Amino acid sequence: MTFGSKNENRTFQYLLAYILWFGAILLVGLDFLLLRSVISQWYIVLNLPASAHKAVDRFYIFFAGAIWLFLIFFIEGYLRAGVEKATLLSRLKVVYGRGVVFALCMVILLAAVELYVRLVAG
Repeated sequence: MTFGSKNENRTFQYLLAYILWFGAILLVGLDFLLLRSVISQWYIVLNLPASAHKAVDRFYIFFAGAIWLFLIFFIEGYLRAGVEKATLLSRLKVVYGRGVVFALCMVILLAAVELYVRLVAG
């Protein structure tokens, strides 16, 4: 095997895919935590019953965890297939792009809650 062979390049791509897969897991976890914060803040702002908030929060934790677990395996296969089909870069753009856009939407919703509270309380 010579230096810079196709097998070494593929090995590097798999290593990169798995490192970035771990980053995607963290990004999805951040997305779920931000969504949970948005749900909790709106419950507080809208003065909804505390018992309902607790039930919705527990329901959310259970199903978000299940979806997160599914996404962990799905993203791993998606990125691994990207290495095999030589489309890793475009697949990384999709995974990280959607994760970042979702996080930004949640931050905007949290900012909307803050603005609402300032306008109503102010």
